Amino acid sequence: MKKQIEILNREMTKTEMKQMYAGFDQHTLDQNVQIQDLTRHSYTALFGNKFIGCSSGLAYKNGDAHSGWFYLTDLKSSCLKRFSFKQLF
Repeated sequence: MKKQIEILNREMTKTEMKQMYAGFDQHTLDQNVQIQDLTRHSYTALFGNKFIGCSSGLAYKNGDAHSGWFYLTDLKSSCLKRFSFKQLF
């Protein structure tokens, strides 16, 4: 009997995450590319004391230098539509 692939609706375990990242790193090295470090940057938007949104993303580095790319991974705007651009800035 053939084994079937099972797809589960759950978060990956720490061990599975390590396997995934190790695979990414190995693929990167196989392509003769330097493995990059990443740092997450997050920003919060306030209008007065009211939270109106946030953004977060990843910046990649080769050694001490950033690669020049920033990947926006999360963006939340809860009430920007209530204000005109002029009111906010």
